[in-house]
Amino acid sequence: MSGIGGNPLRITSVQPVVFFDLDDTLYRSDSGVMEAISRRITDFVILHFGKSEAEAERLRVHWRELYGTALRGMREEGYAFDADSYFAFVHDISLDLIAPAPNLRAAISALPARKLVLTNADANHAWRVLWRLGLQECFERVIDIKLMGFVNKPHVVAYHNVQKLVGADSSACVLIDDVAANTRGAMAAGWRAIHIANAVEDGVAHATVPDVETAIEHLREAWRS
Repeated sequence: MSGIGGNPLRITSVQPVVFFDLDDTLYRSDSGVMEAISRRITDFVILHFGKSEAEAERLRVHWRELYGTALRGMREEGYAFDADSYFAFVHDISLDLIAPAPNLRAAISALPARKLVLTNADANHAWRVLWRLGLQECFERVIDIKLMGFVNKPHVVAYHNVQKLVGADSSACVLIDDVAANTRGAMAAGWRAIHIANAVEDGVAHATVPDVETAIEHLREAWRS
């Protein structure tokens, strides 16, 4: 584990509240699921806004980098569309590439904390993924982009809104996420953050680990110290 000074994951005097990202965090990032969703987002832009494939792909990447999600980018830049129709279209993919995760289920269940899913997707997609993984009973609730009022990760206000929503102080909150911008945003909001990645980036998170199971183990170790 790479950390920022001492053991920054240690939480005392309050019950920890751990927010798990969904896609590419609770399952392997090489599953192909996010690639399929990205392709569907590009197709949505082509079909609904009449863009060429190259322009649609450029816009998708631009929106994700600037706003955190393509949906937020489309809304901010004045594209008219129905959010529910968008989610239904882009998440109309097979989840066969995701395998059930009984070991992860046991690890999450044993973690002494409140546990929630925090996703920039919608709840329908989140629950499909959780049922596929066998994790549908592991979490207190799913907080999706709709519950966030379409103010999504990595915007600092999103984390402040979420902690108010669940009745937690920032000092109790931990985010586990594979996107560096999201963990950086969580840190800016006063949360602890664990980045799921193979390479360490300075200032991105309090810890960088290769997978969610390792992240859980490091939290358990920190809370035992």
